[in-house]
Amino acid sequence: MVLKKLFGKSSKKAYGPEKRDFVRLVYPPDKRPILTVGDNSFEVLNICETGIKFLNLLEKPFPKQVFGKITFQNGGSIKINGKIRWEGGRELGMFVTRIPAFVIKQEIRTFIRREANADTVVTSGASIEAAKQEIDLDEDDD
Repeated sequence: MVLKKLFGKSSKKAYGPEKRDFVRLVYPPDKRPILTVGDNSFEVLNICETGIKFLNLLEKPFPKQVFGKITFQNGGSIKINGKIRWEGGRELGMFVTRIPAFVIKQEIRTFIRREANADTVVTSGASIEAAKQEIDLDEDDD
């Protein structure tokens, strides 16, 4: 199901009760947005309203305070600033000053529409309709 792939595995089984207050959108490898900091680009692994996780394949050192831009698959972009909270190998977690909820919703809409149009993950009209209702796909509320 598209939403399971987008939102990743439930953390209840592996890590106990969910502690997050915001939806975390987990990107498949071929759909990842790009975080640009200065002249360097990094793949975003996941995103929520208050943070992102990204890959540092260049193994560049990061200052605690980061200013950059995220460019999404649909061509849209947002400027962000945040603080590096943790580093684990080549993955970094950054707390950011609020990414608007409508940006996250638009990313979900874009991905579901592409997958539904490609007829790869969602295969029936009923599944598409259920997914649309679950994330208010037909509403432009933000």
